[in-house]
Amino acid sequence: MWPATVRVAGLGSPTYVQRVGDGAPWILNQFQEQFGVLGRYRVDFYQVSGYLAAAATVIRPTPPAGGQRQQGWLLDNKAGAVLRAWATQGSCRVPCRRRCTPCAA
Repeated sequence: MWPATVRVAGLGSPTYVQRVGDGAPWILNQFQEQFGVLGRYRVDFYQVSGYLAAAATVIRPTPPAGGQRQQGWLLDNKAGAVLRAWATQGSCRVPCRRRCTPCAA
């Protein structure tokens, strides 16, 4: 259904299909199968905020300060800045998979 709809809308080699969703793996897989390199999948801000808030409760005993500032970084496509902020605010509850400061495992 997706490919037929976007062909009618004018999909061609210089254009891309943008899909915003909740990040469910099965939807992403279907999207990639249908559109390959012509597709761009993004997880919406509401879902990303919820996923990161849930992750923060596992990684940190208390959420890092500056939550609104970090949401602003997400809006500016700076997820790395959020992760760096978490890494530099106290000790983690779970061991790091890579070296970070100051919670080197």
